Amino acid sequence: AKMLSELQNKHSRFFFLYADGALAGYLKVNEAPAQSDIHDEESLEIERIYICKEYKGKGLGAHLMEFALNMAHDEGKRFAWLGVWEKNSAAIAFYKKMGFKIAGRHTFRMGDELQSDFVMKKVFYKKDGD
Repeated sequence: AKMLSELQNKHSRFFFLYADGALAGYLKVNEAPAQSDIHDEESLEIERIYICKEYKGKGLGAHLMEFALNMAHDEGKRFAWLGVWEKNSAAIAFYKKMGFKIAGRHTFRMGDELQSDFVMKKVFYKKDGD
């Protein structure tokens, strides 16, 4: 039911990546008001970028990220952003390599535990106050 609701949200978009005829990964992006945190009309949230285990290390994650960043830029968004668990050093390194910088943090509940995500941004152009 949750996935169906997400698929039907007009402010969210899913993209599926196939390799060798098999589903290799997917991307979910959100515009305000579907964004999970910032809710800025001038931004695109990259909420999910997943690559199946057997396709990791083949550059497909970078391909999906470039697709999302080009989409944000082409749609005139001022920045793209995402949340990443503060202890996921591999993902943080990947996002930094793609031009993202840590811009803040937010907490979330995972079961009984309170955890923290970094909010990372890639700014395409600045405006007053940035």
